[in-house]
Amino acid sequence: MAIEEPKYQVLESQEEYEVRLYEPQVQAFTHVDEADWQDAANQGFRRIAGFIFGKNSRNQRISMTAPVGVQAEKGGHEITFVMPAEHSLDGLPKPEDSRVVLRLQKARKVAAIRFSGRSSEANTREHLEKLRSWMKGKGLVATGEPIWAGYNPPWTLWFLRRNEILIPLN
Repeated sequence: MAIEEPKYQVLESQEEYEVRLYEPQVQAFTHVDEADWQDAANQGFRRIAGFIFGKNSRNQRISMTAPVGVQAEKGGHEITFVMPAEHSLDGLPKPEDSRVVLRLQKARKVAAIRFSGRSSEANTREHLEKLRSWMKGKGLVATGEPIWAGYNPPWTLWFLRRNEILIPLN
């Protein structure tokens, strides 16, 4: 069972690092006032999952996509799902939960690192530092906070999990 992922072009690739250009995408997002990113991800996931499983103005189910994104922001975290490419911003039903918002994310360039294993704080921090070091060596400048991207359901064995860290670039 293939799950749709956002489309992007690889501009540069070296070992586990990439510079990508993502196409514009419609996203559902929510802000969670939670300091711990894993707790925030769980809360935000449930909110947005409710929307795609039918808690919306049309009781319409929307296909699941990957990844789920988690980004630190003032006072908590922003959790995002990319909507399937077949949906336009105007064509989607309105979420019943007012904390779930739809938006059009413009095309953007990011530095990325892919890694497997659990999305523990230590594993994520280790790969974030590796990505920042690689970016520094390449002269790449971040324009936003890192985004943790998770691609697998919770029951996936830890060694089969796909995680990424994406850092927006100028």
